[in-house]
Amino acid sequence: MNKAVYLLFLIFVLNLSWFNQPLLAQDEAVVEPEKKSWVESTGARQSVIVDAGLAALRKSPTSQGELKQRLRVGRKLYVLSQTRNRKGQIYYWVAVTRRTRGWIDGRALARSGTRGDDVRLWKLILAESNHFEQLRLCQIFFSLFKQSKLTPQVLWQLAETAQAEARTLNSRIQRRAKEAAASENADLAAYIENDVGLDRYNRLGIIFQFQSDTGELVYDGWALRQLQKRFPKFKPQTQVPSASP
Repeated sequence: MNKAVYLLFLIFVLNLSWFNQPLLAQDEAVVEPEKKSWVESTGARQSVIVDAGLAALRKSPTSQGELKQRLRVGRKLYVLSQTRNRKGQIYYWVAVTRRTRGWIDGRALARSGTRGDDVRLWKLILAESNHFEQLRLCQIFFSLFKQSKLTPQVLWQLAETAQAEARTLNSRIQRRAKEAAASENADLAAYIENDVGLDRYNRLGIIFQFQSDTGELVYDGWALRQLQKRFPKFKPQTQVPSASP
């Protein structure tokens, strides 16, 4: 009788073990392969708009192609492929967002690591007559070409342009600040340094400060400090160097 009970108990345990096996397997952690990012999976290369005059996103790779939208300087996008049209112009098939794609003139873009793009951007900086846009291009240069031999020249240009822009901004901002300071809610310096006209420069990383001894707004000199620290032997040049290796 004891043997029969023992055999029944053994059969019950074996059946229970077999029954629970799938449940145990379900409880085990499943390690899934790491998913690649959209950029990795598509092989897209990030670029930046540097020439507003050519920054037209089109449905076909030609300047006569239907316009989809106009892109601003500083806009980041991703190059997916390229082609050369009948005129020999290179056009890039780009993704502006995950859903917005189109063709754009390759000369509208600059990309880190592309031979000659630093020189091309430097020429655009020199040709730009609008001080704010010139400052924007300088900041784009620093973000793309940290190791370029043109870096000290661009730092010098940024400092010169920012100082000139401070002189231009002074009269306009001073007038608004004096009117606001008449309320006696804050002093003149506070209204000058917080003027709405400085907001777009602040977003670029260009900072202006009020000097109480002269009563004027001045550039804080970041670019000059970088020159003195990193390139103490630098001398300004007027000639555009050849492409970086």
